[in-house]
Amino acid sequence: MLGLVLGLAVLPLATANSQTESASFSRAQDTHIVSLEPDENFGGSATLSGGPDRTILIRFPEISTLNGNRVKVKSATLRLSIVAGDKPEFRQIGALKTPWSEGPLRTFIKNFQAKPAVPLGTKQLAPLNAATWRDRFGQRAGWQRPGAQGNNDAVEIPNLQVTSSESEVLIAGLGATVQNWISTPEQNFGIALKLANKFEFASAQSTIGQPTLIVEFESAPSATGPDLAIDSVESAGDSLNVTVTNLGTEAAKFSLSANGDERTGSEIASASPLAPGKSETIKVSKPSLSKLADDFAKPIRVQLATEGTDANLEDNRWTYYEGAPSVRVAPEQWSQLKKTAGLFNELLVPMSRYSWCPAGIAARVNPSKAPEATLLPDSSIKSIALSLGAPDFGPTNFSQSKPPFSTSSRGAGDLAPGLTGYGDTRFDGSLPGTLTIPYEPSSSPIFDVTPLSVQSLLPATDIAFIDAKQRGKTVELPKTTIVRVLDLVGRPISGADYAVLNPSTGDPFAQGKTGTGSVVLPPASAGEPAGMRLLRVTKNGVSDDFWIKTWQLIDTAARGNQAVAFLEARLNLPDLPIEQTDLAKGKSISNSENDPPAKLVSLVGTGAASGVTFSGKDRAWIEIDLGRDRTIAEISLFSNGDFWKSFQILGYGTGQRVDEASPFAIEADFKWAFANRKDADGAVRYRGPAPRVRFIRIINRGKSEGRLNRIEIKPAQIPG
Repeated sequence: MLGLVLGLAVLPLATANSQTESASFSRAQDTHIVSLEPDENFGGSATLSGGPDRTILIRFPEISTLNGNRVKVKSATLRLSIVAGDKPEFRQIGALKTPWSEGPLRTFIKNFQAKPAVPLGTKQLAPLNAATWRDRFGQRAGWQRPGAQGNNDAVEIPNLQVTSSESEVLIAGLGATVQNWISTPEQNFGIALKLANKFEFASAQSTIGQPTLIVEFESAPSATGPDLAIDSVESAGDSLNVTVTNLGTEAAKFSLSANGDERTGSEIASASPLAPGKSETIKVSKPSLSKLADDFAKPIRVQLATEGTDANLEDNRWTYYEGAPSVRVAPEQWSQLKKTAGLFNELLVPMSRYSWCPAGIAARVNPSKAPEATLLPDSSIKSIALSLGAPDFGPTNFSQSKPPFSTSSRGAGDLAPGLTGYGDTRFDGSLPGTLTIPYEPSSSPIFDVTPLSVQSLLPATDIAFIDAKQRGKTVELPKTTIVRVLDLVGRPISGADYAVLNPSTGDPFAQGKTGTGSVVLPPASAGEPAGMRLLRVTKNGVSDDFWIKTWQLIDTAARGNQAVAFLEARLNLPDLPIEQTDLAKGKSISNSENDPPAKLVSLVGTGAASGVTFSGKDRAWIEIDLGRDRTIAEISLFSNGDFWKSFQILGYGTGQRVDEASPFAIEADFKWAFANRKDADGAVRYRGPAPRVRFIRIINRGKSEGRLNRIEIKPAQIPG
């Protein structure tokens, strides 16, 4: 797959299909700008709002993972998901000709705080570097005409084909524009959409239906002739030493310029043609740079211009960050480091955004060959992040099959880990900082309705450490941490025994009772492994574990909870002791599809080796009739991990209706549960209150099929 394979090996951002030679890109920078609110920034809104008085801006930075002149674009289509509106009427779809910035993502505070009173006629400053109706970079640079309507702001793309359905809009015919973005990434400023009618599309911050660019391409034949490339850029006082290498088959002359703040610097030309296989280093003066805000790393864009043709224009540019640290690797990894550092600087750091850094952070890194640069063990994203101050907590993200400690067999898989292998990449800006975020799958009236969007870039903890180091500060932990101990439905588990354990040795740091359903964590102790603690809670002879990770506490403090932080542990414990009789065996079983008993009976018998498939319809159900009312303590589901993703288990008694059933357990992510907390016999077990019921009904809460091998139900041991 040409350069795409190499790009995906470094950063698996685009999805590709080698048979059809296509790639789709759904990570975008996008916003809309509004004439009636000319200094307001809407970056990070869940929707993109179009209409006569506004313009939609969209850019796909990861398109650079396709490799320049070695890819020939056959077609490119933009897919937009409809949120509101009947049929869109586009006045103009244009390729943007000048850079802009999405600006800080909108957060809960930004959305709901009262706007300060501004005297009539007073111009309100736009957020720094944010695109607005007036500015493309707030407080720094404006559009040629407000709303990106100038000839130098955008140029109309001809011969487009727009089709729409009830759910989406497709804009085809973008092939030539995308080819230009791939061949000359410095010209990828995205597109501007102007509509004649009011319309809303899902934005990149939506949890579903994000803007997607679908590119079909084929391999382009290798070009002959000169192929000049910038191989390295090193700082030398007020100048830059730029090394140019000819990777082609013919000699050519060239010139270099170093540009800052969109101002072109003076050109320096080579004295003679550069022969194939040869390199030349030329000193270029650094341009003057602005000193606005807290840009710790100011970009200087070095541009190489080849006299005549150049076989590959992609490597004719280099961004050097004045003030940023330099890193180096072994010579054989130099080429890979350049690519990784470029993606790190241009995509990962600016687009890894959270409530406390909605515009990303300013940290950058320079790949270097200088001996004084920091030597990395390899060219990976993690190595670059560690060099900038990211922590290395060791094995904190693991499944049950690969536990790093022998103390517990329970897995600790992170829900949305970052590219450094751990942590949380969900954007939390839509929530108040005091709200507890679940770090394991659980049902919640808030998160079931409005799930957090996953960025899949750098985790919040890495960003917090890197930013703190850059500012000369330290990362804070909460002064007090309280763990709410709840069952699988969200009810407090009171009166249980708990112990906070050293996962390496199993020794307890603290022990006690959960009281009304909470545990106050003790301060960290000497000898405790960095990054992990184990909370073990025991009730009625059954224990369940919950991993407490240092990064969770750091993220919670970064969200404004430095004094007191709350975590939520959903544990699988019975209200009464469990008897070992299987109440389900040989009982009547049915389902919503009215399948014949012969298909289902093995589930309440010896089990179906290959499993029984159940409908993926929302609210599809499986029900077992126990014959009479029984007090239930535990329900076990045996499968190969491919049962319904999300479901609830209800119980109701003789004479009751289904709508009177009470919840026994709620599963938010069965695949995660199977990977992290199944027992040695392969079953995932559910425990909780001990209801007296006759019917057990399992109800699908998703839209995918599921397979089960066997169901086991055990009664509670009644006191006395």
